[in-house]
Amino acid sequence: MRIGRILFFAIFLVSSTVLVATITILNSVNYSLPSNDLTAFEVSKKQLELRKEYQAKLLKLLENYSAIGKMENFTDGAASLESELLKLSAPSQYKDLHFQLVSAIDQIKDGTDKNKRALRSSLEAIIQDYSWLASTLSLFIINNFF
Repeated sequence: MRIGRILFFAIFLVSSTVLVATITILNSVNYSLPSNDLTAFEVSKKQLELRKEYQAKLLKLLENYSAIGKMENFTDGAASLESELLKLSAPSQYKDLHFQLVSAIDQIKDGTDKNKRALRSSLEAIIQDYSWLASTLSLFIINNFF
């Protein structure tokens, strides 16, 4: 009878230890998960919204500067356009585009014909890479460089 009690007590201790260890591990896993971080879906949704917002603001900005007379004084118009571009927040997908636009506009501040031609070719190259800008950027080129 004594061996039965010892065996029962040993089984009870082992099962209790396993149960406590399992509960401890599960709790540590639950607490180690980031609860306040955005999920991958939320991050991609936020990036998509930021991209759409950037596209809309950039298109509107280029439409404003496509208006006849807006870039009449080319030096002031280019400085103003550059300033407006720098106010925009570019999502990671469009950082290269944003840099290309700002650097191209920065190079033509003196308004020489050579720099205007260089800007025009830079903008035409951008159209090839970003089709959603094609119509608005083409109108900007036509109204300001012909």
